[in-house]
Amino acid sequence: MSVGSASLLVLLTDSLSFPVALAWAAATAMSGMGIMFVASIINLRKLAPGFRRLAEGEPDPRIPPVWRPVLTAATNAAMELASRGRRSGTP
Repeated sequence: MSVGSASLLVLLTDSLSFPVALAWAAATAMSGMGIMFVASIINLRKLAPGFRRLAEGEPDPRIPPVWRPVLTAATNAAMELASRGRRSGTP
């Protein structure tokens, strides 16, 4: 029996202890957040040209004016974070 199947058998028992259930819930929640984080990075890379245009002040008629400052600030913060990553050697 492998380690993975043994841990699955423990999780599927009727007498599941609270610490095990809590650890399982934390692990699944964290893996879900990791998946969403990777998906958002992929989406941000696809949307980068549009964000750059918004940061430069070019209006987009589909975006309400109230959101433009928020998107500009978020774009500037993301670009600053990316430039810090490039300077530190992370791709």
